[in-house]
Amino acid sequence: MAAGYFGATNRYGTISLASAASQAALTWEGEAVNAIAAYHLALLQEQERLQA
Repeated sequence: MAAGYFGATNRYGTISLASAASQAALTWEGEAVNAIAAYHLALLQEQERLQA
């Protein structure tokens, strides 16, 4: 909800979610960002493998 209300700043949602949570006065846990980043890296690696 916070990101939808306060808007996105990047196409992956990681920075924007942290920013929106901060603007909405919500507590943000860094582990979620790390999990999203790791998942995104795995997706990029899989995409590269499929295109090879």
